[in-house]
Amino acid sequence: MGRHPPRSDVEEPLDGAGGRSWSRLVGGFRRRMRALVAGRLEERQAAGTLRRDLEPSVVADVILGAYEDVGRRLAETRKRPDFRLWARTILTVLHEGMLEKRP
Repeated sequence: MGRHPPRSDVEEPLDGAGGRSWSRLVGGFRRRMRALVAGRLEERQAAGTLRRDLEPSVVADVILGAYEDVGRRLAETRKRPDFRLWARTILTVLHEGMLEKRP
């Protein structure tokens, strides 16, 4: 039906499966996750464990985008990565980059 071929073997299932209704479903899920993560970040900011000079919804987008891209990369890789190293790297970058600065 005039469909364009997928750009790669994984982009079709991740981006194009189901058309518009799928896109709305994924978009709704992403908005709910952003609200959930932003809310949790606000709680931590109020408790003094996370920096207060950062906008929680923007940080949520960064976190969700990072995990989404890592998921896509995993789906595309042919060789099994070092999951411990990847997990440690993600957590170190996200966690230490968000902690309140200590004197």
